[in-house]
Amino acid sequence: QKKELDDAKNLMIELFKRDKSSRNLTILGSIYFYQNQYDLALKYYDSVYKQENDEASLLKIVELLYTHLSRKDEAISYLETHSRMQGCTQAVCFKLIQIYGKEKNIDGLVSTYKMLYKRFNQEEYAKKAVELLLYKKDKEGAIRFLESTGYNQQMLMEIYAASATFDEAFKVAQKLYEETDDMEYLGRMAIYEYEMNKEKLTPVILASISKKFDTVIERMQLPLYLNYYGYLLIDHDLDIKKGIMLVRLALEKEPESPYYIDSL
Repeated sequence: QKKELDDAKNLMIELFKRDKSSRNLTILGSIYFYQNQYDLALKYYDSVYKQENDEASLLKIVELLYTHLSRKDEAISYLETHSRMQGCTQAVCFKLIQIYGKEKNIDGLVSTYKMLYKRFNQEEYAKKAVELLLYKKDKEGAIRFLESTGYNQQMLMEIYAASATFDEAFKVAQKLYEETDDMEYLGRMAIYEYEMNKEKLTPVILASISKKFDTVIERMQLPLYLNYYGYLLIDHDLDIKKGIMLVRLALEKEPESPYYIDSL
C-alpha cells in the first residue's frame, strides 16, 4: 500500500519458497504487474491458471496479453479455449464480446451470443445473434438459428418472406395462427399463399385465399389486408366492385399511401 514494491516483492519471493500456493503466485504476479514487468506477471498468472483453471486468473492473463503486451490472438485463444472446455460464463463471454467488438469480428460475436443463449436462454442474446447475422446479410444463418432454437418464429416468418421463400413463410404463419388464433397470421397466410402460387393460380387456390381474407377483414380491418385483398379481387377480375370498396377503406385509414392509390 505504501508503494514499496521492491520490498513487497522480496518478501513474497521468500514466502513463495516455503509456500507455493496459488494465492502467493497471484500476489507475486500482481507485484510484477504494478512494476510494469508484464512478462513476469504473465508467467505467475499463467501458473495460477494452470493450477486452478479459474476465471479470475484467466481474465488477468487476457488483460495482460490484449492490453499490455499486444498479443491479441493469444488473448482470444485463451478465452475461446476456456469457453470450449469449461463453458462460457457471462464474464468470459462478455470479455470475448468486448474484444470481438474492438476487432470487428462479426463471426466471433455471433458465435459468442449463440453460446450465451444456449447456456442462459435469455432473449436478448438470441436477438443479438439474429441482428448480427442479418447485419452481415447471412439470412440462411439467421434462418438456421431461428429454426433450431424456436426463438421468435414471427421473425423467422418475416425472413422467409423477405427471401421470397413463401412456402416456408406460409408454414410458419400457419403454425403461429394455430397456436394463437391471431388474425394477423391468417392474413399473412393469405398473402403467402397468393405469392407462392402466383404462377399457377387456379379458381380453387383463389377461393382458398379469398376465404382467408374474408375472415380476416371481418374481424380486423387493417389497411394492408384490405388493400391486398382488394387488389387481388380487381386484378383477377373476381369482384371489381368489392375490390374498389376494400381499397377505398384502406385509403380512408392511410390516405397518402402510394400503394393503395395505385390499387384504386
